[in-house]
Amino acid sequence: MRIAGWALILFVVVGSLAAEDTMSMFKNGKYDELLKKYEVTLSHHPEMEEAHFGKGAVLYKKGEIEEALREFEKAITIKDPKKKSAVYYNIGNALFRANRLEESLKFFRRAIELNPYDYDAKYNYEFVKRLLKNSSKQSQKNKNSDNKQQDKKKENEKKQQSEEQKKREKSESKKQQQQQQQSSQSQENAQKRNKKVKDQYKTVLDALNENEKKMLKEKLRFKSKGIVRDRDW
Repeated sequence: MRIAGWALILFVVVGSLAAEDTMSMFKNGKYDELLKKYEVTLSHHPEMEEAHFGKGAVLYKKGEIEEALREFEKAITIKDPKKKSAVYYNIGNALFRANRLEESLKFFRRAIELNPYDYDAKYNYEFVKRLLKNSSKQSQKNKNSDNKQQDKKKENEKKQQSEEQKKREKSESKKQQQQQQQSSQSQENAQKRNKKVKDQYKTVLDALNENEKKMLKEKLRFKSKGIVRDRDW
């Protein structure tokens, strides 16, 4: 984007520098030298819009955008519509360089309103307008992409939670089965122990009964022979 340069030509009205020398210094990149001359002029004429405009143009070329903006803003009060249009145009350029696109678009439009024949301003206006439109589309695209990623993330989280829930349920089911098996095994072992004890008691009882039977037979046998034995208390 070019910088409007009418202030460089009009600088001759200050009387401290010829217009031709000013333009030559500007084209040859002698910005520091030229900047000093503008500052000298402004020290004698602090309200001179053309000098502020010229200083802003030099600062812009030096890449000092914020400082250039401040100087251009001091030139806005100039009365001539075409010169004011150039001020708006350069402010638009500086704002563009500062990546303040929406603001720059407004100043390009003001420049066109004051000077409908400023084709550079028209070009810059359309250029920035397209950038903002594309940026808006890209932002929407990024937003849609972010939404899709968020949806996918939520879906994955939901799937993961479902899988974890299934794992927990499976683990709980397995645990319950193990507990049931342990309980069944315990009952079975208890039954076996009870049966073993009963069998032992039965064996003992059977043995006692058998002894009693033998003793009874022995008593009967001795009685039949007339032998009396001592009583077994």
